[in-house]
Amino acid sequence: MNPTSLKAIILGSSRGVRHLDPNKSLPLSLQELGHSGRVMDWILHAFSTQNISLSNIIFVGGYHVEKVLKEYPGLRYYFHSE
Repeated sequence: MNPTSLKAIILGSSRGVRHLDPNKSLPLSLQELGHSGRVMDWILHAFSTQNISLSNIIFVGGYHVEKVLKEYPGLRYYFHSE
C-alpha cells in the first residue's frame, strides 16, 4: 500500500475535564500528558511516524470539538452529538 494513501480516524468521544465554567472544560484529546504535550500531540506524532499526513486524518468528536478544531485546524472534522 502506498504510504501517502493511508488515512486515520480519531474518535474523540470522551468528555475529559468538565467544569462549571465551559472555558475550563476540555475534551480528553486536549488534556496534557506532562512533558509529552497533549493527548492529541501524542496521537498525531504516532500517525506521522507512519507517514499519515494531517490532511488524511479525520477527527470525530462532540464534546467541545470546537476547541480541538481551533488547536488543530489541519484535520478534517465530523461532529457527533452523542
